[in-house]
Amino acid sequence: MGQLSRLLLALMLIWAPLLLGSNRAIFWSLNGCVGAIAVLCFLASEWKTRRVSMGNWNLPFLLLILLMLPAIWMLIQVMPGLPVSLQHPVWVEVPTASGRITINPHQTQIAIMWWLTLSVIFIAVRAGTKRGSPEAFLNLMLFMVLVVAVFGLANAYFGWETIGIQPKTAYPGWLTGTFVNRNSAASFFAIGIVIATTLALRDYFRLRERLSGSSRLAWALLVLSSRVSIYLGLAGVIFAALLLTGSRAGIASSLLGTFLVIFLAPHQRRRSSFFFPTILIAGLSLIAISANALLERAHGAPESSAVRIDLYREALHAILDRPFVGHGGGTYQSVEPLYHLPETSSDLIWNHAHSSYLEAAVGLGLPMTSMWLALACAPCFQLYRAIKRAQRPMPATLAAVAILVAEGLHALVDFSLQVQAIALYLACLMGLAVGEVMAAAVAGSKRSSPNAVAENLFGLELKKSSECLSKNENS
Repeated sequence: MGQLSRLLLALMLIWAPLLLGSNRAIFWSLNGCVGAIAVLCFLASEWKTRRVSMGNWNLPFLLLILLMLPAIWMLIQVMPGLPVSLQHPVWVEVPTASGRITINPHQTQIAIMWWLTLSVIFIAVRAGTKRGSPEAFLNLMLFMVLVVAVFGLANAYFGWETIGIQPKTAYPGWLTGTFVNRNSAASFFAIGIVIATTLALRDYFRLRERLSGSSRLAWALLVLSSRVSIYLGLAGVIFAALLLTGSRAGIASSLLGTFLVIFLAPHQRRRSSFFFPTILIAGLSLIAISANALLERAHGAPESSAVRIDLYREALHAILDRPFVGHGGGTYQSVEPLYHLPETSSDLIWNHAHSSYLEAAVGLGLPMTSMWLALACAPCFQLYRAIKRAQRPMPATLAAVAILVAEGLHALVDFSLQVQAIALYLACLMGLAVGEVMAAAVAGSKRSSPNAVAENLFGLELKKSSECLSKNENS
């Protein structure tokens, strides 16, 4: 059952970015059903084996709170028969209806289903505690990002103008891969670049430890013939696709995530002067390439920024009208027309506020959004502390921290976190990181107490020896 749950999680990671980036309700339903089966298999496996807890389970318990808190609140929002003071004002116009907090119960129910699909994070936690499993999942995610990037590059080269299942009707001339919009594609590519950089650094450190006395020429040839060059090459391909998305925030989040990996990696091994020139050279090179690639978008950037500002103004007006209970989770599409400004373009249907945090406050209210964000910072800080204390490579934890910070900042000005494929990847990364930290803590406690380990390993022999000694004394 445990293996089946991990297999289903891997399948979700494979098809989620391929099916329009899981940007349609039908694909949310598919992921929700498969995710539910995977979680049930996981729970059955845990109950059947009754395995001993892997160290301190405070972090997984915090993840459970983070998952259930918004879900419970959204369930309250769709409940009928609440006090009139809590009901949304639109229900006054429908006297025969039973008023609710949410403006659109159907959309909030879909949001609950969408959100609970992320419960597969606990399967990733258990996978993270198993030797070799975090790296296997990292390689799988990197491979899928590469598939989407190569498809996008081929699409741009051959002029197919498709996102795989249907023709591409928006963002002509820009690379989106299998995603509906280029900002989501850019966020997805940023995940792959950070993972590739993390795995490349891990292999680089391993080579340094084994061949510290080799000549520079032999060392360079060895690096070029190792997986380090392969991972860096894959990162280069994905970065080329990222540049063609033209997403300013996506490129910035990718650069930030890469720099965080390079900056945090020395904490896992001795600091070396190698990293400081690397940061400088890589930073200047990537910034120069990115600036050159984004020059083509300069004519459209002011208009895009102005639309975002108008959407933010609309969201703030909606928040101020119902700051405490919100308009209902997942209902932004129904709320936006009520606050639509004349300055905002009416050529498109605005499904998102282009800021995940503002949209969350519109739907859930300020208290719930603030509480959830405050709690979400705790596991990220714990993972960061684990990286600083680590005595061995922790690639999943390093990649998770870098990506969560980068994508979290990107969410200030975009809605990529609300694309389910990206949310599933982030949930899996965080779960793997938590499991990796738990396994490292158990291994560290065993190393720090050799007497206890010896007692566990040779307890039977020690007991027999003591019995023999007591018999000799009696005789």
